Amino acid sequence: MPDVHATGSQRVLPTTGTLDSPVGPLLVTMTAGRLTGVNFCGDQLPLTDPLSGEIADQLAAYFAGALREFSIPVDLSSASEFTRKVLEATAAIPYGETRTYGEVAAAIGMPGATQAVGNALGANPIPVVVPCHRVIRADGSMGWFTGGPDIKRALLAIEGIHFPEQQALPL
Repeated sequence: MPDVHATGSQRVLPTTGTLDSPVGPLLVTMTAGRLTGVNFCGDQLPLTDPLSGEIADQLAAYFAGALREFSIPVDLSSASEFTRKVLEATAAIPYGETRTYGEVAAAIGMPGATQAVGNALGANPIPVVVPCHRVIRADGSMGWFTGGPDIKRALLAIEGIHFPEQQALPL
């Protein structure tokens, strides 16, 4: 699980870089040496330097199927307390496994908060590293994903979970 950390209110300018990936270009943002954002760029790649260093290496290894657990320091200080709890529980889902929104809600001690968990995951600033793609609906269907269903399906496939279109995962 990545080092999930809230840094408080210190003001440090973020740095950004881009990384090509099997799911399209990513815009990666870091602040004070901690990962603060991963964004799917699609065709809208901003003009920025290519990402390099440990974060780039770990993301590339993940996409190659060679890394199962990130050790990138992560900063979730901009997230609400509830969202941080959801993201921390999501970060604990093992590589190659899925959990339902309800299971994540139960893991944070709020079993009735399934929809709120979905909303918090929709606000995940660090998809892939905080693996919200591993969270599915209770009926085994894929559910929503910020990057879209094709990216969610591709990320799950990297982890050995094959989720054909229009088909639910066995629970």
